[in-house]
Amino acid sequence: MTATPRPRLRFIHVFAIGAGAMFSSGFFLLPGIAAGETGPSLPLAYLLAGVLVLPTMLSVTELAVAMPRAGGPYHFYRRALGPTVATVGGIGLWVALVLKSAFALIGIDAYLSLVLDLPAGSVGLVLAVAFTVLNLAGARESAVIQVWLVAVLLIVLVAFVVTGTVTAVGLDDDRLGDRFSPLFDGGALGLLAATAMVFVAFAGLPQVASVAGDIRDPDRTIPRGVLAALAVATTIYVTGTAVLVWLLPPDELRDDTTPIATAAETFGIGAAVPLIVIAALAAFASTGNAGIMSASRYPLALARDGVVWGRFARLNDGGVPVAGVIVSGATIAVVVTVVDVEGIAKLGSAFVLISFGLMNAAVIVLRRAHVPDYHPTFRAPGVPWVPAIGVATSVVLVIDLGLIPVVAALVVVAGGTGWHRWARRGADDVPGALRWQRRRRRWRLDDDDIAALQEVGPRAEDRAPEVLDRTEARRTNAGVGIDRVRLAAAEALAIAEHVAPDEAAAWLGDGRHPVVTIDTSDDGRTVGEVHVVGIDGPGDLVVALAWSPEDGRRGTTVAVVAVSDMSEERPARIAALLVTQLADDELRGSWPDDPDLVADVLSADAARRQGGDEPPR
Repeated sequence: MTATPRPRLRFIHVFAIGAGAMFSSGFFLLPGIAAGETGPSLPLAYLLAGVLVLPTMLSVTELAVAMPRAGGPYHFYRRALGPTVATVGGIGLWVALVLKSAFALIGIDAYLSLVLDLPAGSVGLVLAVAFTVLNLAGARESAVIQVWLVAVLLIVLVAFVVTGTVTAVGLDDDRLGDRFSPLFDGGALGLLAATAMVFVAFAGLPQVASVAGDIRDPDRTIPRGVLAALAVATTIYVTGTAVLVWLLPPDELRDDTTPIATAAETFGIGAAVPLIVIAALAAFASTGNAGIMSASRYPLALARDGVVWGRFARLNDGGVPVAGVIVSGATIAVVVTVVDVEGIAKLGSAFVLISFGLMNAAVIVLRRAHVPDYHPTFRAPGVPWVPAIGVATSVVLVIDLGLIPVVAALVVVAGGTGWHRWARRGADDVPGALRWQRRRRRWRLDDDDIAALQEVGPRAEDRAPEVLDRTEARRTNAGVGIDRVRLAAAEALAIAEHVAPDEAAAWLGDGRHPVVTIDTSDDGRTVGEVHVVGIDGPGDLVVALAWSPEDGRRGTTVAVVAVSDMSEERPARIAALLVTQLADDELRGSWPDDPDLVADVLSADAARRQGGDEPPR
């Protein structure tokens, strides 16, 4: 088995990925287009977008911390809303990142045309290839380049805001009044349309979640990196666009595809425009680079669930999903050549808004359903009301983008749903949290639920090694039936709980508690059961176990997880761990004949599975 590469990204990389994805088209290309919708209230559109994206930022951070995996949002959707929604959401986010990256590469052409005479579209195509090759080198190598690009970008942007403010202050008061009057040139609907359009500028948030599996210490790094990126980006957007409105006449600002360079011409500094071009190139390059890095993780996640071609799930020695990188880069190159700037902006914003709405919904569902393995160390405040605002914001702004983006979104929804049902026909998919909640109300714990719990493994707070170290075990005669093994497990439980054997047997025989069967032998015979039973008393969770050995074959095992509070989530996770252990041939082969020593084997294995040391003996 190939070892999983260790996470290599730190706070500075997370900040650079998030900020780099936001500082590009959103600042260098979009202001002129958005000004055509709302006029001088352009800075308010960016401020409103920054405020409205805050619920999503909090939701994304909670989800990424709880489930730090490559293609993060896809897994969020799957665990919360089910595999079909996950497929639709994963495809939608991949499309959003591809469009945003293509938008950035188009911006490079626009700004380079100010200083060089190059064929239209040529630079974007070359950079699409270059960033594809760079991302094949690995996440950290790509992220290091991202840090330098963002560093150059921030220096120039701060200089632009300061110099632009100084220049604007030198203007006479009459010109200032003319620039900001009337403030709401497009009315309330114009402001809303501009806000919806510039929302694509904040697509850096899911990009961070997409590479969460490559981030060190995600519990601390992701919240700090995302919050810092959002705060810095919103500040630069609002102040920078205010400078644009202050310096440029409304007719000149509207529909200008290089507004920052146009404003820099008013500074009276010879090097201003070349520096702005350099900053724009760094911004667009960082977005294109981060976009390919993040987009490639969605085919990887879909392939691991059998939704797309299995080759997308293969990683090279550096942990890079090669097929996903190549396909994402190639698609970006195609979009650069065939779609217009405004069309890319609106389509990209639509898919970003949809993904944001789904992530807010995921937090609501996961919290309300009380999924057993969902315990984020960072918890978004105000659930369900704050993420509900995020959902409503997404719906309103998508509708406001117009008919074509809405139709495109519906096509992806219908196509993704149909594709998932075809690709996964006959498969036993892991359920979403909504289905978990329905099962929980019926107090069932079946194979789907166990599979979901096994994916994450035991948590440190479960104290699984400590619990299993106290396992009461019994060994029956070889070849006896499962009824006899179940009776032996009841006897072990009676000793552990200090009750009469018939009382413990009644707990196992009442038929009202969850039972997970293990059918892993070649002939399909049931080789084990794990019961979760409720008992009276304030005692801690207890595990009892009995097994029947068979020479040269798997024996039959019955394990019982007994707990006084059946509403707890911890017993389900311990049960999932036992299912994993009982189905492990190698572990079963190491069991000693002495029942008193079985607890040692189970406890040591639990410590290894949760990444800790073996408990002291």
